[in-house]
Amino acid sequence: MLAIYKRELKSYFNSMMGYAVLFVFLLLVSIYFWGVNLGNQDGYIGDTLQSVCVIYTIILPILTMRVFAEEKRNKTDQLLFSAPVRIWSIIWGKYLAVVTFFSLPFVVICSMPLVLSRYGTVIFLKSYVAIFVFWLLGCVMLAMGVLASSLTENQIVAAVIGFAANISLFIMAQVANLISSSASASLIGLSILCLLGIALVFAFVRNIIITGMLLIILETALQVVYHIKSDLFEGVFTKVLSGISFYSRFGEFIGGSFSIASVVYYVSFIFLFLYFTMHVIQKRRWS
Repeated sequence: MLAIYKRELKSYFNSMMGYAVLFVFLLLVSIYFWGVNLGNQDGYIGDTLQSVCVIYTIILPILTMRVFAEEKRNKTDQLLFSAPVRIWSIIWGKYLAVVTFFSLPFVVICSMPLVLSRYGTVIFLKSYVAIFVFWLLGCVMLAMGVLASSLTENQIVAAVIGFAANISLFIMAQVANLISSSASASLIGLSILCLLGIALVFAFVRNIIITGMLLIILETALQVVYHIKSDLFEGVFTKVLSGISFYSRFGEFIGGSFSIASVVYYVSFIFLFLYFTMHVIQKRRWS
């Protein structure tokens, strides 16, 4: 894994695209830091981070689009997968390399509360928790981007898939506030989520019998529960959307609510996305 990590990390340092992405990211954070914190005399760095987190939807898919797509396009993926290294080690080596490169601007971001302390009172623990969760949110998005890169050999397509997934998660919490909290609306929303989940399962297992039976079971269960006790569905869909959205949980941290469960939630999704990546690669390897 170490050899894969070094090789992948070196490729980022040899790429102007990587430097450009990090420069734009740090520039935007600095501009918001100047306007939100220094300009308004706001001593909490979390307000700046919450304002710029939307930039993740654009820059992170660009960082991850080449991770596996380039290997596949250059026909070097089979050589890589035939090496005496486990696929899981290859995935983690590549993922940790992009996380390391992505973490470089955080050296500057971590100095921002120190700058603020020269002009007023700063709650350092709260500020650095916000920075940590901001970094962790980026790590989750990177894991999802690695999965997107494993699905195609075209880097642009991988970036578009990552962007679409990121923007969907970003607007999910906002959409939840616009949806009716009635039981019928929740039933429709949950049914749609089931369909999307089944479509995702089918994309991996490619077995219409299994996915069809699973869909029938889920939809039947929803209908039975709804007709027995419909009031259980009131507001459920809104809560589910808010719970799924990574950004809504980040907003809770910024608001001062530290939750170990949310940290575990982020870490779990990192492992989940990388596990899906391994499944995609193994399927292509043996096909």
